[in-house]
Amino acid sequence: MLFPRPNNPESGIVEKVKRFCQFLITGTPSNVSFLYDQSIQNWVDQAVKNNDFDAITCEHSVNEIYIRPHWKEKIKTVINSHSSVYRTCQHQLDTATSENSQRDRLYLPLLKRYEKRVYQKFSHVVVTTDDDYQQLKEFKINSQVSVLPNGVDLGIFPERSSDPGGHHLILTGGMDYVTNIDAACFFSQEIFPLLRQKYPDAILTIVGANPTESVLKLGKNPGITVTGKVPSMAEY
Repeated sequence: MLFPRPNNPESGIVEKVKRFCQFLITGTPSNVSFLYDQSIQNWVDQAVKNNDFDAITCEHSVNEIYIRPHWKEKIKTVINSHSSVYRTCQHQLDTATSENSQRDRLYLPLLKRYEKRVYQKFSHVVVTTDDDYQQLKEFKINSQVSVLPNGVDLGIFPERSSDPGGHHLILTGGMDYVTNIDAACFFSQEIFPLLRQKYPDAILTIVGANPTESVLKLGKNPGITVTGKVPSMAEY
């Protein structure tokens, strides 16, 4: 079942203040609430009522808004939290990598309150790191929590039997995600030029979907290629 994506929220200081006030009052971030569609909610509600599902899983927290807390008493509800938005915000403030530190200091306690409430309503929470697991223990939620680390399919990415030679580096990730953008820019501008001084043939390939303008500009530097989205990582 496909539903049309809502239009992006309006920009401007007044609209941003409105969204922050809404977050403060409702406890739900604007990037989650603006995606809410009553027609989707009605469809999911009816499907649960009809016992159409054995389990419901949500990727990240953006879809959690459609999950009702009492459903976990009836069916398995699972949220796959690829990373804690609260811990990410805290880390960016601690490392001075936040794009807007004043805003994020205001958001931080609200994000903590939000994540604790969200995870509590699921029967099972899946995280990818022990750090996120420890964070959930601090939240003292009643949901079952499992750690499922990111992995590599060794059938698709077998161990090399020989050294291919050369000096080729690959940086991967969604290149519209602030942490990955920061990593790509820092490595390309601060680290890679030093490596090229020692290894003039060094090549850096930045592989990831939706590269922002700042990431695309890195491809103009010697030895750097920005691919954008690719059909398979195996060839890289």
